[in-house]
Amino acid sequence: MPHNKKMDLSREDLRKHNRGRLLKLIATGMSLSRSDLAANMGLTKTAITHIANEMIELGYVEEAGKEESSRPGRKNIGLDISEKAPKSVGLLIMRDYIRAVLCDMKLNILKDVSVYREWADKEELTGEILSAVRKVLPEGTRLGGIGVASIGPIDTKEGVIKKPLFFHGIQDVHVGELLEEEFEVPVFCDNDNQSAALAEHLFGNARGYEDVLMVGMGRGVGSGIIIHGERFSGHDGYAPEIGHVSIDKDGPMCTCGRRGCLETYVNSTTNMRNMRDASGRELKFKEYCRLSSELPPLDAVFLDIVEKLSVGILNLVNLLNPEVVILGHGAVDCPDRYFKLLEDNIHERKFSNKDKRTLVLKPFFGKDAHVLGGACNVISRYFNGELL
Repeated sequence: MPHNKKMDLSREDLRKHNRGRLLKLIATGMSLSRSDLAANMGLTKTAITHIANEMIELGYVEEAGKEESSRPGRKNIGLDISEKAPKSVGLLIMRDYIRAVLCDMKLNILKDVSVYREWADKEELTGEILSAVRKVLPEGTRLGGIGVASIGPIDTKEGVIKKPLFFHGIQDVHVGELLEEEFEVPVFCDNDNQSAALAEHLFGNARGYEDVLMVGMGRGVGSGIIIHGERFSGHDGYAPEIGHVSIDKDGPMCTCGRRGCLETYVNSTTNMRNMRDASGRELKFKEYCRLSSELPPLDAVFLDIVEKLSVGILNLVNLLNPEVVILGHGAVDCPDRYFKLLEDNIHERKFSNKDKRTLVLKPFFGKDAHVLGGACNVISRYFNGELL
């Protein structure tokens, strides 16, 4: 019989796919026993044992005690991620700081380095990027890859940070090429909010949901979108930008050249100015959050932010019907009552599926969500079999 190369490729793809699924179920804590893995993956226990033995031999998985069971007889041995499994670096690049973390495949932070600075130029930025990654890599680390989560716009296919606003004139940073040449591992780049959406989807408050909207509030207002369990981006790899959805065609001019963009109303600079004027005090954002229930003028500023966010987010809710909206970056510090009010507004005004609420939540990982999203840009490639 002639050799069928196409059949071999198909069989190998399926093998990688099943290895990745097993790894994901174990790493995210969804299945730790062979019997649960068999049920979740729709495979026989014999097939699961074969895959598990392969992954143990490759140093990804290890046996971890007995499976608890009320049934008599021999208890199955559970599985866990091996300490020998490849580690991932998550690198977050922002306007005034970078942060690098070394993570295991269960998204535990093993090392953490931050550098806060107003970048003088591209050379200073790239020098600090390389230094930060070196600092989180102990000698002998089995490094699977580096995941970059960056302010946008970023060309995710080429790994180039293009020309972000308010980035001190820095543009065209070939961060993917820089890191690949220095560390000789795969590098995966994405927008910071797309990356955070992935972390929350795999390990956090969006786990178990297929359709997710992430909104990051800071100097800019960005977004990440997951549809049918997969990150959404255009054919050219660029992330969606909710901050530049107009909520008033006659509104103030945005830095992008259009009028009434959501970002012009709820960016951190505008919010802090309005809070300072309303309270008559020069405070940090966390302190304004704490005082919002005591000072009616300050509460009014927060309510106005909620109203404008409602309008902007509803545009995407009506378009995409996400099950959950997660607000990250600076929004993490906001009191829970404003999250509840935003959720109520969206539920009352959305067009379809009114029988089910669109949840509005804080990130499970808080302000770590975006840098951990960088690590997930690598880890997710193991889970889909690409790096296996």
